[in-house]
Amino acid sequence: MAAPSESVRLDMKDLSRRLKRDPSTIHKWYLAGRFPRPHYISAGRRAWWLHEVEAWEREQMALPPPRPAGAKNLGRDASDAA
Repeated sequence: MAAPSESVRLDMKDLSRRLKRDPSTIHKWYLAGRFPRPHYISAGRRAWWLHEVEAWEREQMALPPPRPAGAKNLGRDASDAA
């Protein structure tokens, strides 16, 4: 039987693999408040609760995709109205 996600912790290596992002990116995200903060389980050792990461992933799925840099607005705006 699998452990409930409330009791599973992910270290940075596991988290990086799960999110397919470099640890430095994840570090920047949580410092900027865009990702759950880690829990320090001993001196210099941090981990994230799986259920918190899963909740963050669900939130990200609900957001619209980011617009690529330099993308033009293809919809009509107020300047198009005549």
